[in-house]
Amino acid sequence: MIDGQQRMTTLQVALAAVRDLCVGPAEAYHESWHRLTQNHVIFGGGGADEPFKVWPTMVDRDHFRHAMTAGSAAELTRLYASPELLDHKDHLIPQAYLYFSEQAATWLGDLAGVELGDRMKALYTAVNNDLHVVVIDLESDDDAQLIFQTLNALGAPLLPGDLVKNYLFHQAEAQGLNAEELHADFWRPIDDEALFWREEVRQGRLTRPKIDLFFQHFLTLRTREDVGATHLFPAFREFAEKRPDLSPKQHLADIRTFSRIYKRFEEFPRTSPEGVFFYRLEQLDTTTVLPLLLEIFRRLDTVELRPQLLRVLADVESFLVRRSVCCLTTKAYNRIFLDILQALDTEVSATADSLRELLLRSDAPTNRWPDDGEFSSALLDAPLYTVLVRKRLRMLLEALEMGIRTAKSEVVALPSDLTVEHLMPQSWKEHWPLPNVEPHDKEASSRERFVHTLGNLTLLTRKLNPSVSNAAWASKREAIFEHSGLMMNRQLYTFSEWHEGAILQRGIDLTKVALTLWPRPTVGVAT
Repeated sequence: MIDGQQRMTTLQVALAAVRDLCVGPAEAYHESWHRLTQNHVIFGGGGADEPFKVWPTMVDRDHFRHAMTAGSAAELTRLYASPELLDHKDHLIPQAYLYFSEQAATWLGDLAGVELGDRMKALYTAVNNDLHVVVIDLESDDDAQLIFQTLNALGAPLLPGDLVKNYLFHQAEAQGLNAEELHADFWRPIDDEALFWREEVRQGRLTRPKIDLFFQHFLTLRTREDVGATHLFPAFREFAEKRPDLSPKQHLADIRTFSRIYKRFEEFPRTSPEGVFFYRLEQLDTTTVLPLLLEIFRRLDTVELRPQLLRVLADVESFLVRRSVCCLTTKAYNRIFLDILQALDTEVSATADSLRELLLRSDAPTNRWPDDGEFSSALLDAPLYTVLVRKRLRMLLEALEMGIRTAKSEVVALPSDLTVEHLMPQSWKEHWPLPNVEPHDKEASSRERFVHTLGNLTLLTRKLNPSVSNAAWASKREAIFEHSGLMMNRQLYTFSEWHEGAILQRGIDLTKVALTLWPRPTVGVAT
């Protein structure tokens, strides 16, 4: 069956659910429903599953078998041990059976005798006489894949991953390969991880399933071209047609290798160096680097090469954070990382030194790695509160907090609900006025410039933030010292007054931490 398997499977499950309700006065209809759900097998040899009219893909077969043979909703629930287990998203077939059973039972009601028989007859007549299924039989020379794509374009679109899967297995069958073995070896893990791959995540203004995002990065890596999210399957088909030297098995193995790497990006412990890197990358909202990271992890993700891998991650993070703080454009990132991939193609193995040299090679505004002077200037002078989106600014402050901590500090995870707070309030003119200073005086302009800089920003909980927002420094400092456990906030107790000089000094202190967290080497060798 080229298309419609899910519809036919669902229909069979619905028919089985009604069939199993044929007890007592409605038992006479059981055989009629049975003929709609079971083939009449005269000679055996096909095994216990031979009577089924539909046989779904391998990942669903056990669930389908349970639903079709349990005999009742109660028995099916017992097979899955508990109703809670049935709620698992991978158990959609038994869930469908229970849904249809409940709906049919509700419609049949608590009737008995003739009335129940009349209702069951009406239900059977509706299904047997009024439900029409259109079947298109193909000739041996018809292109089933092309017909499938044409028909599917008229209805609800499949995910690009589904189209890639169908395309590769069609090619495998055409070449005489064992599709079931290929599925078990390479695609079954993806089907088994459907909860992960089908989850919708936000990318920019849109939400897309993770498997779409993976194929976008995978195809960008493999084609060395920027692949748009709306043209994933055509891009894959074009790539496959240009590489006739690669068999369906090689394509499937390639997809499996990189899908495993992509999934690992979200599985690193949050406190591990890799976990910290991917958290910060998420806050930076920079996904164009992922094709490069897929290749880097493929080459360097071993116990022996992990030190090099961590150096690569540190360099990439420094490059991205420094450019973000310096408000440099992100528009060329796709080209930057594709160029690095192409440069790495000439090397047998990527090294931390080679990637560092590639990141350092340009002084152009579109792709330079800001030096210490430019980075420090932005940290000290730029109004970061107004130029950085809030999650990037919060990530910056979180990283600085972790950088301040020492080996003597407790290992405590940062709360997820911390908010960015101004130490000197934004409304300072009202709550912290300068005596005998007009709004346009030099002193007022200087204070206004300082209020949004790094030295005046900190992290507080949502409850503490509004309670101290506009308070005088003495009471604000005491409240922060009493309730906040962050090192960057406890250091505030050393400031008896809070003014432009204090803001600048704290900014200098935090900048020293930032330079240590995100270093930029002056040469391409290890430092």
